[in-house]
Amino acid sequence: MERLKNFRIKIDDLDNSIMELLEERINIAREIGKIKAINNLDATNELREVEILRKAIKYKNSVELKDIYKQIFVSSKNVQEFKYFLVGKSLEYSFSPFIYKELGIDNYNLFPTDDFNDVKKIDFLGINVTNPYKKEAYNLCSELDESASSTGVVNTINKENKKLVGYNTDFYGFSKLLDYNKLDLENRRVIIIGNGATANTITAVLNMRKVKKIEYLVRNIRLENEHKLQDYLKFKDFEIIINTTPYGTYPNNQLDPLFNLDEFNNLQAIIDVVYNPRKTPLLMSEKAGVKKINGLMMLIAQAAKAASIYTGVDKTYLIEKVYTKLDFELMNIVLIGMPFSGKSKLGNLLEKKLNHRLIDLDIVMQAYNHDLASVLKTGNEEDFRNLEVIYATKYSKERGKIISTGGGIVLSNEAMRVLKQNGVVIFLDIPVSELVKRIDKTRPLVKSAADLINLYNQRIDLYKKYADITVNSLDSVCDIVDKIYEYINN
Repeated sequence: MERLKNFRIKIDDLDNSIMELLEERINIAREIGKIKAINNLDATNELREVEILRKAIKYKNSVELKDIYKQIFVSSKNVQEFKYFLVGKSLEYSFSPFIYKELGIDNYNLFPTDDFNDVKKIDFLGINVTNPYKKEAYNLCSELDESASSTGVVNTINKENKKLVGYNTDFYGFSKLLDYNKLDLENRRVIIIGNGATANTITAVLNMRKVKKIEYLVRNIRLENEHKLQDYLKFKDFEIIINTTPYGTYPNNQLDPLFNLDEFNNLQAIIDVVYNPRKTPLLMSEKAGVKKINGLMMLIAQAAKAASIYTGVDKTYLIEKVYTKLDFELMNIVLIGMPFSGKSKLGNLLEKKLNHRLIDLDIVMQAYNHDLASVLKTGNEEDFRNLEVIYATKYSKERGKIISTGGGIVLSNEAMRVLKQNGVVIFLDIPVSELVKRIDKTRPLVKSAADLINLYNQRIDLYKKYADITVNSLDSVCDIVDKIYEYINN
């Protein structure tokens, strides 16, 4: 068995190297595809494929290697196809390929570029356009539908009878977001943060919904009803706030909102078109009784509208299914609870049940000698808590993970805030009488039952404060998964 274990360790090391190389190969293949698309060259080069397969002959496992490379060729051709794609300046964190695949469009691609003129050279069938190229997209079209002509914004171009027709599917996307969240905006007063293309689209939707008044908070005033961000208190009686700026978007996560919401006593809803992280600085507000909505539904709904235009088949019925699936797959599951509560065990069980990789912060920190026992040799508990924030911040930015935390993570408000940005927090609530039975003297802060009871009394209110879901030892993994889905749907 030891020999088997050693072989598996070697395979793990090889797999890490192979995956890194394949990632690099795929990225290069996509860049080659962009060059081919701009120059209208065929994505398939059979002579090149034969040449590569011929290299496998000298290897003992040549048959298996050829089979693997044939699949690599298929994948490479897929990423080189630019019939449907998203164009923008920086797209490395886009969810669009996943969304369009769920909507029935395979091989949807990404086309990051610093020059929108490259797009004009490509024989595409349909494209989506994100900032900063929506104006160029508008000018490229020979025809516009009503959503584009009324807003002056194009984010979707479809080739129809050899003509480029422009649409603004964000108009539909934002309307769907309002309907999904049951927001009636008639006669409401609305603050829009920002004055770009997205603000124009949302303004058109709001006017159609007969809002009472719209005021804009911006960094640079251009129009009459725009105001400096620092003048936000002039509108503290408004009911709705909508952020259309990229402030706080991954990887530049922020915790502090652009302005304080404490004095907005009539506030009913906060909407942020940003969807990564799940909870933006604006949505991190603890203001009670206020709906807090990110832009993921808008993103998926506008994509479904675009896919319907591309294919001529209604895809909008898939919106809520794709939304729930993507939200769940991208969400982190953060486990909190007392020492000996079984967070690591629960994390392992959830990892097997879900398509989420487990990150145990205790184990990760121990690997770098940053666990509490190691830190206490030369420092104090405060030093450890500061390190804990650094690790929490790093892993909170990842998506689709199970993050098992140390028992004292709740002592740091900063650590918990960053973990909640992308995560649903699950408190594993085990009775203190049961925890006492599990003491094994391996924890520096828990040497006796009295130590554990003291920690429990210090932390229990914090666990309850930060928890989105509370579970206990009687809940099965299936029960916990059901609770997570119920939390998402609510």
